Amino acid sequence: ERHEVSKFRNGLQATSQTMRDLFLALLFTGRRPGEVQAMRWVDLDLEGCQWNIPDTKTGEPQAAVIPTALIEILVQRQRRARSPYVFSSGSKYGYVQEIKTAWKRVIAEAGLPDLQPRDLRRTVSSWAQEMKISTGVVQKMLGHADASTTLAHYTSIVDEVQRQALNQTVDSILAAGEGPISQLAHKKIKRL
Repeated sequence: ERHEVSKFRNGLQATSQTMRDLFLALLFTGRRPGEVQAMRWVDLDLEGCQWNIPDTKTGEPQAAVIPTALIEILVQRQRRARSPYVFSSGSKYGYVQEIKTAWKRVIAEAGLPDLQPRDLRRTVSSWAQEMKISTGVVQKMLGHADASTTLAHYTSIVDEVQRQALNQTVDSILAAGEGPISQLAHKKIKRL
């Protein structure tokens, strides 16, 4: 929900700049943690706001859009870069492998003990759907091969959206009636 995003962002202060940036990249792109962790400078076009992901879950390379908020973070990181990886570390792979310890600190600070890194993908999907962005576009944003995956696992319409939808529906019903709701409820309903 919306208040959780604010809590999460406040919780980011409990970890290092690298982990903060990595977690924000997860939130801002909606991409899988492994893809973000292995992000390389050579695969980024910061001027064109594009990320060419060479290795994805689908087995195919994919192009992803980099949002402006993430471009700003990446530009700052690039100024200090001494590695081919955006989120470099001393691991044998050269990039951040282990995120669990930092994640636990962040969610403890945020007061969101049940939040998982994959939930950030769901956040992107759900908010995009709330904004009436087409499922096909959300599918591409998340890198899903099939839109049914996006709908089945990554979209959660929050209570407020449901409340607004129900209120609009009820308002429409009331507007069609010719009197108080009690009279409308007692009218004979024709079956279509």
